[in-house]
Amino acid sequence: MACNAVATFVSINARSPCRSRSIRCAKLIAYQRGRPLSRVKVDAYSLLNDAPVVRSEGRTYPVNIRYGQAAKPNERIVERMVVTLRQALSDNPDSSILAFLPGQGEIHRTTEALGEWLVERRIRGVHLRPMYGNLTLDEQQQAIAPLTDAQAGERKVVLATNIAETSLTIEGVDVVVDSGLVREARFDPGTGMTGLHTTRISRASSTQRAGRAGRLAPGVCYRLWTESQQEQLAAHNTPEILRADLAPLALQLLQWGVDDPAELRWLDVPPSGLWQQALDLLETLSAIARKGKATVLTAHGQVMCNLPVHPRLAQLLICGAQAGHLNAAANLASLLSERNPFSQENPDISHPLDILAGKAKCPHQQQGWLQRTRQLANQFVEQIRSQKLPESGVSFLLPATQIHGYLLACAYPDRLARRRHSGGYQLANGRSADLPDKHALGNQAWLAIAEVSSMVGKSSDTIRSAAALDDKLFASALADQVRA
Repeated sequence: MACNAVATFVSINARSPCRSRSIRCAKLIAYQRGRPLSRVKVDAYSLLNDAPVVRSEGRTYPVNIRYGQAAKPNERIVERMVVTLRQALSDNPDSSILAFLPGQGEIHRTTEALGEWLVERRIRGVHLRPMYGNLTLDEQQQAIAPLTDAQAGERKVVLATNIAETSLTIEGVDVVVDSGLVREARFDPGTGMTGLHTTRISRASSTQRAGRAGRLAPGVCYRLWTESQQEQLAAHNTPEILRADLAPLALQLLQWGVDDPAELRWLDVPPSGLWQQALDLLETLSAIARKGKATVLTAHGQVMCNLPVHPRLAQLLICGAQAGHLNAAANLASLLSERNPFSQENPDISHPLDILAGKAKCPHQQQGWLQRTRQLANQFVEQIRSQKLPESGVSFLLPATQIHGYLLACAYPDRLARRRHSGGYQLANGRSADLPDKHALGNQAWLAIAEVSSMVGKSSDTIRSAAALDDKLFASALADQVRA
């Protein structure tokens, strides 16, 4: 779970005799987002008895809130954002602006439309700086860093996702324009996949975003909704534990001997559907076994616990090592652990893997990604070697050209995909998926898919990262997957 710099929550084993303030027994460090400090204090205090409460309040300046017209469902937010940004630039001629948009696509379209307006009006000295997770570190730094001495008297407009909602102070910004939208990942236990949902932000998030304008001086926040709609927003964000993939959590609890979340005390109890899906995945990965009403770790699952990665990636590393392809597995696991900077342009996962292996040239702007990903791959090699795993005997069944498809099939058996006669692919989990722009991978009868993107209201997903898969492996190296 990700920490949003709010608080760390401790869940105590309710069966344990040492439920004292020292919390010396087994404990779960659960990080959740979006919990208000006042509620954190009350809930944590009730869980931890007389634990001391530490309060730290940062300095802020007053921010003038300016509401706009009523937000409407499915409206064209880019058009409204551009209009409001024009107004904000005119109202605040000496200010830099931070604009919040839900995603990368909206940021690109807003940047393009606003840039054209600036050229048409011959307005100079306004620098447009996008900021979102897929950018390189250097590009993100350009958005955060102050303008140079040579740019004195100029200003910038930073167009960002909620990556800029907390922690960051962007020099020169004292105006915020807030779309009121966020695109967040939600896990669907029915499909075992995470999809992106565009939703209204909470009141707590709107306060956090407005506060970006008051970090360095008094500021202004333009909201693209009405004051009455502000009161209708949810008070706080949904805690991540209520919408996330719980497989890593389930694996850790089972390592402690806890197979029922009800045995622990929680601020928010994990939903039964998400918990059951996590157990189903772990069983598919051979990490757990059912013994009567109890669920226990297998020896394979215990090895997975020793690797500090998601159970899917642990499975990938273990299978790669046992097949005699540890380096290929480490490269693949490191690629899947980081953001793949090439997935939007090329869904064939062999392309970035060739770059990692030194078989293809890495673009200059991705050198930082290359260094980080190779470093992580080396760490994976050391971690898996420390487990001293025996080879499984499938190496002779695996041509070198099929190793990537095989490893993805081991880690994502629910995302094996067969080409349909009508076009696109049918995934093992029942979903439909298509390749973008009629990619050459579409000539393959079978794919092993690592990443898809799904949007609310769309029946078909988009394949972002995949490898070709030879169906002959179902009769040899992947025979266990067929039986499952």
